[in-house]
Amino acid sequence: MSTFYVDIDNEEQFDDELESADSIYIGLQTQLAESRDVRFLQPLTEPLRIGSHIVCTGTPDEDLPWFTINIGTGGAMEARPDVAVHFNVRMPQRYVVRNTRRHARWGPEENTSFKSFPFKFERPFTIEVIVDELETLWAVDGAHYCSYAHRNPSPFTAAWVQVIGIRDASLNVQTCDVYPMLAPPPLEVPKRASYDSEPDVDVDWQPNVIASLENGIPEGYQLVLKGRLRPLFHSFTLYLTFTNHQIYADHSQFGHICRRTDDRWGKRVLEWSPRLGKRSVGRPPARWGDDLRKLAIYDWMRQAKDRIQWRDARMMMTHKNFVPQTPTPAPLLHTGPNRPLRPILHSFTIDLIFTNHQIYVHQLTTHNLFARRLRPLLHSFTLDLTDRACEWPRANVHLHANLRAHADAQLSRQLVVLNAWLGAWGAERRQRSAQLVPGTKTTFRIVRGPGEWSVYADGLVIGELEYRAHPDGVKALRIRGDFYPDDVYLCPNAYTPAPRTNSFDA
Repeated sequence: MSTFYVDIDNEEQFDDELESADSIYIGLQTQLAESRDVRFLQPLTEPLRIGSHIVCTGTPDEDLPWFTINIGTGGAMEARPDVAVHFNVRMPQRYVVRNTRRHARWGPEENTSFKSFPFKFERPFTIEVIVDELETLWAVDGAHYCSYAHRNPSPFTAAWVQVIGIRDASLNVQTCDVYPMLAPPPLEVPKRASYDSEPDVDVDWQPNVIASLENGIPEGYQLVLKGRLRPLFHSFTLYLTFTNHQIYADHSQFGHICRRTDDRWGKRVLEWSPRLGKRSVGRPPARWGDDLRKLAIYDWMRQAKDRIQWRDARMMMTHKNFVPQTPTPAPLLHTGPNRPLRPILHSFTIDLIFTNHQIYVHQLTTHNLFARRLRPLLHSFTLDLTDRACEWPRANVHLHANLRAHADAQLSRQLVVLNAWLGAWGAERRQRSAQLVPGTKTTFRIVRGPGEWSVYADGLVIGELEYRAHPDGVKALRIRGDFYPDDVYLCPNAYTPAPRTNSFDA
């Protein structure tokens, strides 16, 4: 994502930078238009069904900022055909959007995934799509990336598959028995003599891994997982301070743009209303001039066109004893106990349409920024014991241990959800029992007991689930989310490590 700055103290340089911004904006629009023109369409000779496997290969080009795979219904040559699955890779923003279009209207977007952004310019990729009963699964270069639940229209009614934005795209539609086909063989969980035994062979464990338990978890054994909890920032606030000189300089740019007579994008965006037709229920949408109206400059567009009058208005904002050179019928700025002076930000961001390209009109310097210490927070992760070591066909889950920490009420003590999937999800067992510290080393133990699975975190039990299927059926381990394993092994449950107390900063 590109960012460039404009110093408003030099109006001549400001003009040059805005002209450069015009050219960059036009270039981005041209690239987006070219991306839409690069299309590859393959009609489906037969309807998609459970097990249908779509393979797309290609190479992203730097002059095309995004590409899309559409699984559509109806006529592909219509202006806005229905799209059952829309997989849109946005290279500048580094995330992938999934959506469905029905009757020319898009639904809510999905952009979460199990892995980080896997695409790079000029690097070939292979995308695998498998159609399941309830969802489509997407893998990139042999690694499962995300899933997307079926909506209306369903992929089972699809008539064509389309690739947009890839010049060397190729498509292949077939059926398969295992997904992803390009995935390497699963790792085997080793067995050790005791909890403290050293490993015989070093294994390179990766996040979101599926590992095989060839002989399952014998009775009296435990599965040990040592690794690191991923630190994630939940939210933070930036506090900005401003001087009178900065407030004065900030308002000069409004006058400079308003006095223009050409049709540059700067003035068009300043006057642009982002919504058409009826607005939704709720607070009226904010506009660019609202900050100036808070300062009682209600006719700021007209005043800004007069250089002297606008300078007087800006001076009155920053100097209480300033006497304006031009008479005004009413005061430009009202101050007092009921209307305090509220200086606006000395920088603002313009998000261009169709892109995430941001233009900072005034450079933000470091001495204006004060932020509190950022506290890393977890989101979620799962530890699953399954009966097969693959993503698809869907495996039965004997134990599903899901730790959730993405809601404000779950920050100091995380929620642990235990369940099993045997053709369908059973009744959940919920308890707020985990006290994990993000970014730290953590050890989990899954113990096979006489009648239940017990899950421990750093020596403390965080959940127990009774057997809902015979425990000898466990043949694989699946890890997803914010737990990065360093070591995984089986050992007898003869030694239990001492509990470790975790404490959170206030």
